[in-house]
Amino acid sequence: MRAEAPKSLAQGFTGTSLHGLHELYMLNGSKRSNAIAVALCLPLLLAGCGGKPGAADYPSAKWFPRLADGGMEKGRAGKKIDLVVLYTTEHPADYARKYWRELDVLSGHYIVTGKGEVWQMLRDSDTGWHAGNREFNRRSIAIAVEGYADLQSPLNPTKDLSWQTPEEVESLARLIRWLCERYGIPVDRAHIIGKNQVPGVRTESFPRSGPQYWGGAGNKSSPGASWDWGRLMEKLGRRPVWRSLSVLSNCPITTLPEAAAPVILLASVGKELQAYDSCGGYWLVLVTEPGVPQPNLPSGRYHWDGWIDKRCVTELSTTGRRAGSQ
Repeated sequence: MRAEAPKSLAQGFTGTSLHGLHELYMLNGSKRSNAIAVALCLPLLLAGCGGKPGAADYPSAKWFPRLADGGMEKGRAGKKIDLVVLYTTEHPADYARKYWRELDVLSGHYIVTGKGEVWQMLRDSDTGWHAGNREFNRRSIAIAVEGYADLQSPLNPTKDLSWQTPEEVESLARLIRWLCERYGIPVDRAHIIGKNQVPGVRTESFPRSGPQYWGGAGNKSSPGASWDWGRLMEKLGRRPVWRSLSVLSNCPITTLPEAAAPVILLASVGKELQAYDSCGGYWLVLVTEPGVPQPNLPSGRYHWDGWIDKRCVTELSTTGRRAGSQ
């Protein structure tokens, strides 16, 4: 099923990293000057702060309204909000805030900092350009957490997982709980997802479309293989129930509980998996090995979990806890 052609290639672009500016330059010639200007002037742009408490949708957020024209869509085109899409900033939170406020080719709703502050740049009622998939954009709230999908990134000052601070995770959980209650979003991993789960789209209007450019599953790792979704879901009140599974027939593990979802890896007969949740006819399992090659990512492991069809596996036991944990 081909997606409706966006107004510009920028609606397919997503990214809140320095690499994103390079992607803008390569994929969207009409916006080159903007991207270059922001890249060169970013240190100066970071000078002002501001933020107005009480003006945001979320009561605990500081309001930093967008300064750029474009880069978003007023309203939701009649779509119901039923998704939260999570990102890592891949650089200090101030950078992501500047991108989401001042670039006219992308936008998102909230940023949660390492100190636990919540900033809002876009009204919940409006559509952000962040997922690289118009359908997902119109249905979702975008949240970026200050952190790094790649633990070895030169921009990661910790070089480990300590950027996932208790303050950040608690603030994120409170924000997501509030959003789910307000908009009736189901509290599960089918509706609270990462950028790296979003399918790419292709349109005949733009030759440079498809998974290698749009969506996230084929070209973005955020929030990465080290983002502990089980811990977040438990904080949201959905406690993991660990089960041991054995694969009965060769079967894909996908980013979403849908047959047509992007494939993370192929599970072979006899492989044992750990599941901690389910949705419909799918188990949600840990991903512990590199996935199948993606169009615009080097070989590696980019997901913490994924979905497998229940018909492909048999349940060995219900352990109640993750294997190897105390």
